[in-house]
Amino acid sequence: MSEHSDYYSPSGAKTWLNCAGSAILNHGKRDSGNKYSTRGTMLHDFAERNAFDVPFDDIDYSGLNPDDARAVKTAIIQAINLQGWMGDVNDVEIHLELQVKAPDVPDCFGTIDIFIFNRAEKHLLIADYKFGSMYVEVKMNPQLLIYALGGCEYLESRHSGSGWEGIENITLAIIQPAVDDEKPMTFSLSKTELEAWEEEVFLPAVDDIEGLKRSFSQGEVIPLKVFNPGPDQCQWCRSKKDGTCPALQAEVDQAVEEMKLPAIPEVDSTDWVEVMNRVELVKQWAKAREEQMMELVTSGQAPQGFKAVRGRMGNRAWGDEEAADRWLKSQGLKEKERNVFKLKSPPQIEKLLTDLTPQKKANFEKLITRSEGKLSWAYEDDRREAVEVVDVNVAMADDDIDAL
Repeated sequence: MSEHSDYYSPSGAKTWLNCAGSAILNHGKRDSGNKYSTRGTMLHDFAERNAFDVPFDDIDYSGLNPDDARAVKTAIIQAINLQGWMGDVNDVEIHLELQVKAPDVPDCFGTIDIFIFNRAEKHLLIADYKFGSMYVEVKMNPQLLIYALGGCEYLESRHSGSGWEGIENITLAIIQPAVDDEKPMTFSLSKTELEAWEEEVFLPAVDDIEGLKRSFSQGEVIPLKVFNPGPDQCQWCRSKKDGTCPALQAEVDQAVEEMKLPAIPEVDSTDWVEVMNRVELVKQWAKAREEQMMELVTSGQAPQGFKAVRGRMGNRAWGDEEAADRWLKSQGLKEKERNVFKLKSPPQIEKLLTDLTPQKKANFEKLITRSEGKLSWAYEDDRREAVEVVDVNVAMADDDIDAL
């Protein structure tokens, strides 16, 4: 999963494909990482070591906490199912952690988590593990499209001249247990569609950045017009994090200035999209500044006017539960007074009931309930199904009519 590409990192493609200036500003910067990225790397490495090389029933999850074990087990199951979907293991070519590079762009390379090719069907699958809880869109995912370009280049260089008939179809897959614990999210396109994306999106973006690299190396100031701040491309941008993007700062300044005006659009106005885009940008900017301040104060570099403090102490807990239980017993407390007994959760019980018949499995599922997810707003092109919500004004009007 290691990537050393700087200007054209596939994992950062959503940023630099949509904002050429970001590639220049982010050059040479490295993310310091956090507990979430550390966890993701650990689970990814576990899946890579075990998914295809260790018999499924022999995989040892004992070193993981229950949540991590469940997440990576789900990911491994989905990975194995993808291999089965692509064809018998003897009929496909499988590579794990395959490093590829995009054609004609030497500084654009990365590592594919799962690469499966069915030569007879001319079908290539590119899959990527994601262990975060923030939904990642698979449809025309730029990271996976770049991997697909590199994957096609790899196959053509490997098989050319040996009766090679090419690639016709490509499937992109994201294995993200926190979003979908039943199946990987997939998107299919033809080789022709991939090549069209390369010509219309990828290569023009690279040309723009190469032009900026030449200008910037000559000491020219990067003009604001080459930046394109927006919620998607700014989301993981390193120059947003360190506060060095002039275009984002200008966008935030404008948004804050307009907040002083009574400019809330009408309910049926399309201006709401622009309003919420700016709201998202301001939130991202503010969050990045808070994270930057936290890094400073917790590393002994608190700016003037700030200091590091401790929050409320955690809840009291037994340092050694067994020792505490023995002492409490010696004080005459009965077992039912010292302990609380609670039925294990469905996922915990499910690990114990491994040989249920389909009928018993159905009976087990009937015992389980699951609360609905909280309502939230999303843009119209979000992949999740829209929830029908009754207009409160219409409902109130209907109630008034019923009361007559």
